[in-house]
Amino acid sequence: MGLTGRQRGRSQRLPGCGVLNICGAQVYVLRGGRPVHVEAARRAVIERWNREAEYYWSGGLRFADEGQRGDLLDKVERTIEALRK
Repeated sequence: MGLTGRQRGRSQRLPGCGVLNICGAQVYVLRGGRPVHVEAARRAVIERWNREAEYYWSGGLRFADEGQRGDLLDKVERTIEALRK
């Protein structure tokens, strides 16, 4: 059984910044009722996510309040934990 989807978006244009296009093409396939798990691919995603997360942890992002920053950092941590399972 498989489920596929494709989403596209474009970020708000900020002065001095280029256009950021985002695209996601998620594919989730079950094998024997269990998620497909390719160890090398999982490690590559974790390494990439850790590099991306450094930006969020750096403090360079501005938020309306610190609660929003905390929510984002909590989601970053939960994502890392989920990837390591």
